[in-house]
Amino acid sequence: MPYLSAFLAAYPQLRLDLLMTDRYVDLVAEGVTVAIRIGNLQDSSLVARKLLSNRRILMASPAYLEIHGDPAEIDELKRYECVVSTANHDGEVWRLFGPTGGRSFRPRGRVRADNGDAVHQLAIDGQGIAFHSEVTMAASIRSGKLVQVLPRWAGKETGIYCVCPSRPMGPAARALIDFLTNRWKDAVTLDMVEHPAEEEVSLHAGR
Repeated sequence: MPYLSAFLAAYPQLRLDLLMTDRYVDLVAEGVTVAIRIGNLQDSSLVARKLLSNRRILMASPAYLEIHGDPAEIDELKRYECVVSTANHDGEVWRLFGPTGGRSFRPRGRVRADNGDAVHQLAIDGQGIAFHSEVTMAASIRSGKLVQVLPRWAGKETGIYCVCPSRPMGPAARALIDFLTNRWKDAVTLDMVEHPAEEEVSLHAGR
C-alpha cells in the first residue's frame, strides 16, 4: 500500500482495482491480473517473480512483555497468550526453527483473527505474542511498537511474490511488478540468523 500512490503518479493511464483479502484467490476464476502472495507457491501454472525473502517471527508489545516477562526458551511460550492467525492452516501450528532444531507449537489465546492487519494491531495493543511475517512487522519493531520475542527462533524462509495467471505477461502487470521490484530491491529486513531445518518435535500449550 505505501507504494501504490507513487505507482499511480508514474502511470496515470492505468487504473487499479484492489482486492484486499487474506484468503486464497483463484486468479483465473476471479479475473485478477496480479496478486501478491507470501509463502511457498504451489501452483506451477502461474507466472511469478520473487520480490523479497521473508519468514515469520515472534513478536509482542513492550507493554505486554513488561507485565508478563520475556520468554527465554521456546518451551515457555505455552505460558503466554498468543494472537492466532486463522487465515491459513499454517497459523494453527507454529513451526519454529532455532539453535536446537525445529519445534512445532500449537498456540492458544483469547483472540483469533483471519486478517493479517488485525493480528498486527492486536499484537501492538498488547493482546499477546503473534507469529507473523517479518516484512510486515519489521517497521513496527523498528519503531518500538513491537519487540521481537526469541529472536533466534523463526519460521522457515519463504518469500513475497508477484503472481500472474497468464503468459506472456501484460504490459500493465509488468509495469506494476517492475515498479514494486525496484521499490523493494533495497529493502532491509531484520537481522535474522539462518537456522537449518531439522527434525521437529511437538510442543502443545495447555490452558
